[in-house]
Amino acid sequence: MNARRLLVSGLMLISVLFSACAPAPMKATSLPVIQSADTTIPATTAPEPLTSDPNALTTVAGNYIYSVVGKNFNLILNANGSYISLASSGTFMVTTDQITFVERSSDCASQPGVYEWSLANNILRLKPAQDDCQRRANVFGSQEFEKVPANNTSAVIVWETPTAVNGIATDSLGNVYITDGSRGFSKYDGDGKLLGSWPDRLSSTTGIAVDGQGNIYVANFEPPEIHKFTPQGNPLLTWSIADGIGPVGLAADPQGNVYVALHRIHDHYIEKYDPQGKLLGTWAKPESAGGQIKAGPRTGPSFMAVATNGDNYIEDGKQAYKYDKDGKFLYGIPKHCSVAVDGQGNLYLSVSEDGSILKFDSDGKQIGEWSVSIPGSTPGYGYGLAVDKNGDVFLYSETVLAKITLPEQ
Repeated sequence: MNARRLLVSGLMLISVLFSACAPAPMKATSLPVIQSADTTIPATTAPEPLTSDPNALTTVAGNYIYSVVGKNFNLILNANGSYISLASSGTFMVTTDQITFVERSSDCASQPGVYEWSLANNILRLKPAQDDCQRRANVFGSQEFEKVPANNTSAVIVWETPTAVNGIATDSLGNVYITDGSRGFSKYDGDGKLLGSWPDRLSSTTGIAVDGQGNIYVANFEPPEIHKFTPQGNPLLTWSIADGIGPVGLAADPQGNVYVALHRIHDHYIEKYDPQGKLLGTWAKPESAGGQIKAGPRTGPSFMAVATNGDNYIEDGKQAYKYDKDGKFLYGIPKHCSVAVDGQGNLYLSVSEDGSILKFDSDGKQIGEWSVSIPGSTPGYGYGLAVDKNGDVFLYSETVLAKITLPEQ
């Protein structure tokens, strides 16, 4: 039902090292190039850091790459004493010769892991001294972690959310809004500070969008409805989807018009509503002459974005399409991706095949490409995507959310 979760459904490897399932692999030669040791997880979503030796903490803090059964992953040791890895996440304490990991929430949360550590030639090695959590010990005690030097032209802020992210949007102030795929939605500032959470407002949340006045729109899959809230999260309006089909992608233009991507197995299309929920138009239907989304058993539209002039983009599981504000088809980009638009009308794609970010101008000309992965999540997926007023990119994967400043090319 929630197509976005299919992008990030696996987080653990099927191997002798793990008892759970593996995420999709990244290419062996595709290492993240945008990272920084300056990452944070707010106190609202992570345990209080343990006390560390300041010099040791400065030495080990950073972003590391490690490999398990031929697949590459990230280990983030944050300067605030929190960490994220494939095996676990939580807090750590480091002294001159030992590092202790305490999980945030898992079966191993009550079992701290103690390791001897050494760092030479940018390779971190951990030797188990005591760790009863076998899953964690299998990863931390058997790998070489390669430290990636900080890139001064980029910055990454990473934080964890209490529940898996299912939809994402930004407002004109740079705040970030997410849905959790079940009953709620939340609001963060651009540095990951939780500003508000409304956990029990709906029943099956999918897309989320914010208009020029800061009003929040949340799509609910079943029953198929759009809910409008004030910037403070107070209910304003609810309307039912005209054709009774579950909404997935959602976007709003500065005037408050709402664009909804609808899909079921044989029926994928777009509906446009005014700020009061009045249906203004429908396009991209399979049977329509101008419709470019064909009927058939495929994913259907999951991601949607709208430019300030009303041009809108939709991803249908195989490529991104552009339509003008009146529903006229303009062009397509053959990439399996998620989509976002910045204030200048530039299009950003997060590509599933290689985890890259592509940037296009409003005419469809490619003007940028970056190799990106979220520290602490599985490389190789196309992540959910949003862009703020400064052109900073927000990506999500399950409960990990990252803000990335793309370097100039």
